[in-house]
Amino acid sequence: MMLTCSFYLVISFLIFLVLLYRYAYNPIVNFLDAQIRMIKTELDQAHHQKETARLALDKENQMAQALEEDVLAILKNAQDQCALLRQNIQTEIFEESIEQDHKVQEAIEKMQRDFVYYLRDGIADRIIQETKDWLKAHLDKKIQQEAYYKAINSLHNLQSARKSQD
Repeated sequence: MMLTCSFYLVISFLIFLVLLYRYAYNPIVNFLDAQIRMIKTELDQAHHQKETARLALDKENQMAQALEEDVLAILKNAQDQCALLRQNIQTEIFEESIEQDHKVQEAIEKMQRDFVYYLRDGIADRIIQETKDWLKAHLDKKIQQEAYYKAINSLHNLQSARKSQD
């Protein structure tokens, strides 16, 4: 009995395999082929997206590098302009200090000249007064007046000559 059961079981299994091969094999193979094609398509798309992303990343890296180079160039240009501006300002300050120094020197020289003229005028007035006093004490009236007028005229001529020099 065992042999018969086994025999029928084997026969049933073989019939099942034949029916399975006949009716289910092609749909299963077609389904698996479709799944393989779909997986290959998805892999191709994934590779394509990966390549696209890599190209976009390369492009972004190039743009970032170009932007960094532009920033460095702008900074270099700004530093150069700053140095030039600093140099121009230093030059202007130096030239202005020289100009101020010249003005101060001219003012000092003018003050010295004015002081000398003031001193000369004071000395001249003092000489006139002393001469006047001496003449009063030692000469008669007529001679005093003539000498007085000559001295005054000489001093006026001297002062006129000095003023024309200024």
